[in-house]
Amino acid sequence: MPDRDPDLDDLQRLLGACLGRIDEQAHRIAHGEDAGDPDAAASVLEDEAARVQQLVESLLDHCAAERIERADLDHTVARCVRSALAQASVPLVVRERLAGNLPPVACAPGQLAHAVQRSLALATAFAGRGGEIQVVTRREGDDVLFELHCQGGIGDLHLRERTVTLRAFVAQFHGRCEASVDATGGLWLALELPTALEPDDHF
Repeated sequence: MPDRDPDLDDLQRLLGACLGRIDEQAHRIAHGEDAGDPDAAASVLEDEAARVQQLVESLLDHCAAERIERADLDHTVARCVRSALAQASVPLVVRERLAGNLPPVACAPGQLAHAVQRSLALATAFAGRGGEIQVVTRREGDDVLFELHCQGGIGDLHLRERTVTLRAFVAQFHGRCEASVDATGGLWLALELPTALEPDDHF
């Protein structure tokens, strides 16, 4: 059984103490012990209730921080590329240049896999038979990037419309998606993804 978080134990102990003081004050009021000073009794209860609210919020923040999910971009890209090649209905060439040792992406693994799969599906449809797709991962500041470059494509295929839902999906975990077709007809698509940096990474 994993050890309990001492910070969580401290929060729970403080919460229990506050609830105990509220119970004691309520008991005194119920037995008329504070009948002569109702304003003071009410003030005590209000102060303790505010303290309980602060502690509950701290507990919720603590639990939320513990639930932050992380995903490995390079691992996800490599797996999704294999799957995309296996499912492609036409011959394709995919060249990978993965950065290695990237910080984890601050999202659920399933979310990242879905975004990468959607990007690859768009690129493979654009590339067409015999097309070549270059896949790149790299770090840029506090974000990591997943980029697709596709030459020898068959045209736009309503690229703007096809990327609308992908942009909206990536935005759900604070990422960005950009896509464009250059003058030579090549596709460029990039996902800019937030990282789950460790505290030491900020110093």
